[in-house]
Amino acid sequence: MKKQTAVEWLVQYIHSEEYQKAFGQTYISIELVEQAKAMEKEQIKNAYILPLSSEYWFKDEDFFQTESEQYYNQNYES
Repeated sequence: MKKQTAVEWLVQYIHSEEYQKAFGQTYISIELVEQAKAMEKEQIKNAYILPLSSEYWFKDEDFFQTESEQYYNQNYES
């Protein structure tokens, strides 16, 4: 089962019946949601590579980009 990011959780919660009963209909543009998801994705990838960078300090940047992208896709991508 894939993990849910904080941005995905927030969007889902804002669209929930519970939230809408308490606060009414809320609109967030798709562009803002996509921008927030992209920013969060980079933060998750950077957090994943940080421990790898000390373990594999001899690897090039492409290695870390590939590894972090693979980690994100395996754990968060739908």
